[in-house]
Amino acid sequence: MNLFLDNNVLIGYIFETDNWNLKSLDVMRCSLDRYSSNTVCQECRDIYKKNLGTIKKEFKHIIREFNRKQSFSLKKASSVLKRYQIGDCLIEYFKNNPVENIKEAKNHLRNLQRDMEKRCLDNYQNINKLVKYVPVIIPITTFIGYWKQMVWQKKNLWTLKLLSTHIMLA
Repeated sequence: MNLFLDNNVLIGYIFETDNWNLKSLDVMRCSLDRYSSNTVCQECRDIYKKNLGTIKKEFKHIIREFNRKQSFSLKKASSVLKRYQIGDCLIEYFKNNPVENIKEAKNHLRNLQRDMEKRCLDNYQNINKLVKYVPVIIPITTFIGYWKQMVWQKKNLWTLKLLSTHIMLA
């Protein structure tokens, strides 16, 4: 049996904090052949770049805010960190890895950022070894069938337009 993967599985594999990560790891570890479409590959690349950019920006803002602080306490830092998407992960990290001062906290943040970027890049590159990308080909008769059904049911034609941009007609 072959597996045909959606971008949720691929993104879940790349980002370890993603809700889909554990299931994605199971899928990537299995012995079955894994396939995905070229469109999903492009979507995955775009989401990877966007999410990585967001995380980098958040680390940058958090470090900048920590530069303004004279001392470090987890309670005060938590109020700053909670404003960011990655905040909960960082609060948990500092609970498990207490620091003595603000300089040490900033060093931990920089190291975490470097490690996170490296792991995400490694996972992203590893996907290309684990997944075979194929073009999605839907026969013209199937496409016409979708079109007739949507027009007949007076469905949103925008959905049809979206569908038609994501398929290649045979």
